[in-house]
Amino acid sequence: MMELNELKSVWKHPEAGSKNNEELRQMLVQAKIPVLRQIQRQTIVESFALGVFLVCYYSMFDGQQKTLMVNLLLVAVGIMTIVHSIYGYILVNTPDGKSCNLLASLQRREKQIRYFALLSVALRTVFAIALIIFFTENPVLNTARSIALIFVILVFALQMTMLMQIWIGRLKKIRKIIEDFNTLR
Repeated sequence: MMELNELKSVWKHPEAGSKNNEELRQMLVQAKIPVLRQIQRQTIVESFALGVFLVCYYSMFDGQQKTLMVNLLLVAVGIMTIVHSIYGYILVNTPDGKSCNLLASLQRREKQIRYFALLSVALRTVFAIALIIFFTENPVLNTARSIALIFVILVFALQMTMLMQIWIGRLKKIRKIIEDFNTLR
């Protein structure tokens, strides 16, 4: 019975200020918002897949038969995309230390993620264009290859549309969290 009385006492008289702002921020970082976890997972998978492609493309897809400019374009855009993904990983895993105000921190993070998303879609689009240029340099285009090329372009367009929808959904979730914080004020 003594434990119950102690529990009631602690419940009625909690220690004021038992957690400072830094401890609360660390708890938030450790809890990981699901949207941020999804972004983290996506950046890891995309970076790994793109890295494997860049290591293997030259020998697997006859990169030596393509011009230097096309090879450089593909590699440069691929590396920029990987660097951007690494930036996204860091963005998601680094807490905002500029403010003790959680709402202001979330608003800054939302703006950073919006910029990241825009650049992410743009880089993926440029990479898709570089891939199409790479694979269409030198081949003789007959009817079958033309149909295959149109199919690939449609698949890339669908992927970019889906990627934009994913980012729009993520940003809406983050904005909803910010709106929820605003209603608590």
